[in-house]
Amino acid sequence: MKKIKYLLFGIIFNFLGMTIVNASPSATLTVSSNSIVNGNSVTATVTLKETMGWDVKITSSGNTTGCTKSFVDVANSDTTKQLSVTCKSNGIGTITFKMSGAISNSKREKVNISGTKTVNVVKPREKSTNNNLKSLSVAGYDLSPSFNKNTLEYTVNVESNVEKVTINAAKEDGYASISGTGDKDVVEGDNKFEVKVTSETGSSKIYTVNVIVKDSNPITK
Repeated sequence: MKKIKYLLFGIIFNFLGMTIVNASPSATLTVSSNSIVNGNSVTATVTLKETMGWDVKITSSGNTTGCTKSFVDVANSDTTKQLSVTCKSNGIGTITFKMSGAISNSKREKVNISGTKTVNVVKPREKSTNNNLKSLSVAGYDLSPSFNKNTLEYTVNVESNVEKVTINAAKEDGYASISGTGDKDVVEGDNKFEVKVTSETGSSKIYTVNVIVKDSNPITK
């Protein structure tokens, strides 16, 4: 029985040993993004696996500046390494990264490697000046006049027993911001509320909602 166990162990050990010995080294070039905005950075990384030696470099060309190189060992692995280069774009066009060199397998036999990755550099998006509302309402009541993004003042009439109203609004542009919505306490008379829309560029537009609470004890003649 022991002989069988030893025999099986030997077969498994030899099989694993052959797998490690015959493992092929590899080098893979990747980029953190295929497209970046002018002024931003992109990183090219070469990942080396099953290598017992390496002489690898990454070169960059095109609209680049301030390239920073780093060589990082991956934790808990003697056969995987990463070589990275980060470059910041300084113009519109492309950045081209090239991987070149040689790596060695477990027998110290050299294998030549090469690879290319291209990154598109595009203009920054222009900031939006849109500070319009898409909708404005007071829950349960009608605005007067009806909402129009170019109309900046509205009136709502409510009964004398109303103590709170809810103002809802939606912006026309996703980059804008809104303030002044939500639950609002009201008292008898005219209650003025402002809904402010600020564009991405910082310009603001104010929509005014006048909530008129009826007199609970009007004087009659």
